[in-house]
Amino acid sequence: MASLALLMNTLDASIVNVALPTIRRDLGANISELQWVVDAYTLALAALLLSAGTAGDRFGHRRAAAAGMAVFVAASAACGAAPGAGLLVAARAAQGVGAALLMASTLSLLTVAFPDQRRRARAIGWWAVFSGVGFSAGPPVGGVLVTYLGWRSVFLVNVVPGLACLALLRTGVGETPRAHAHPIDWRGQALACIGLGSAMFGIIEGPADGWTSPAVVSALAVAAVAAVASVRTELALPAPMVELRLFDRNSVRSGALAALAYPFGFLGMLFVLNLYLQVAQGRTPLAVGALFLPMSTAVFAIGPLAGRITARRGPRLPLATGLALQATGALLLLGAGPATPYGELVPSFVLLGAGSSLAATPAIAIVLGATPDRAGMGSGLVNALRQLGAACGVAVLGSIAGPPGAAGFVGRLHVAAVLAAAAPALAAVAALSVRQRQPVGAGR
Repeated sequence: MASLALLMNTLDASIVNVALPTIRRDLGANISELQWVVDAYTLALAALLLSAGTAGDRFGHRRAAAAGMAVFVAASAACGAAPGAGLLVAARAAQGVGAALLMASTLSLLTVAFPDQRRRARAIGWWAVFSGVGFSAGPPVGGVLVTYLGWRSVFLVNVVPGLACLALLRTGVGETPRAHAHPIDWRGQALACIGLGSAMFGIIEGPADGWTSPAVVSALAVAAVAAVASVRTELALPAPMVELRLFDRNSVRSGALAALAYPFGFLGMLFVLNLYLQVAQGRTPLAVGALFLPMSTAVFAIGPLAGRITARRGPRLPLATGLALQATGALLLLGAGPATPYGELVPSFVLLGAGSSLAATPAIAIVLGATPDRAGMGSGLVNALRQLGAACGVAVLGSIAGPPGAAGFVGRLHVAAVLAAAAPALAAVAALSVRQRQPVGAGR
């Protein structure tokens, strides 16, 4: 059940990508509105995951997951009925609220169900498979839905399986113990929402409004002030939303950087590549969806292997290797042009999918292992980092690439590919600094 719920959750983060050109045409949306269609979901998810994990600790993760699924299903229906880009963005944000409760609780349920570190690593491996397959299967599934049922179907497809998952949550899943000693950090949550929302607004709107425009400068300034205030607040509280002192440990820093870096490159390039393939190359949504099948296959094949390697060898080798493969896949896109044939793109897609899938499990295991007594906080932290990386990837790489119909788009795509490679490459170097051997989940 946890994996099925997560599959829906992560599928929704990427399934919309293949529908973006159609949404652009039907609703008259510009490039920044398309970025918000993606990022409203991931940003709400990233900002609320930490408090969602704590709420699950306090009230029970089964209850939190059920509440999240109910909100997610209702918001999916609202997305499918949205008459304009503004309401679609608002409904996507509501989806993110429900997804935050759902995602934090699914990983927490697994953490509690598998206290043994080796069995937990294998379970996380399968969890990561469903997460990765959800991300990478979004374009193929979306291509079929958009072609035959229209773009609204990519949201409405959530409703029936969501209701089935909700029934399973209420009847087939036991409740987790409650940890009443950890209150929700409302001040930290507010600062996180303000800071992340302001930062994404500045990055997304900067190319269109101008980086020196009052709105953009003000948004980035608010984000900086909120970031400083958030750090000071978290350090002062006895029960913070995030225990920042965890980052004194080298392994936690490396896992956190990886959890940011691999979705930055993966989801950011998915956004850009969908526009490149459909608009710059003129391919249909169905054809574009088929192009991503090798990526989905690589994710599914590598995920279980990553769990086994992490359980036996520790996190350093699979983490560094996966990040390096992902960086290589992004760099291969430097050869992409307006008429690049399909066969020349396949190696890049396979390496992007395989690398991100191989990196996911060890990155998650490192961070979770540092918070054994706070399953909600640990899962909320690692998932917030993953979603924040994805939101930043769409905002930054999408802003660099710009409108796909504009002159010089392919050149800007190459710049985006270099940044998509640089982030995991940097994280791979940091991963190599983690001292081995250590048991899976042991933090330093």
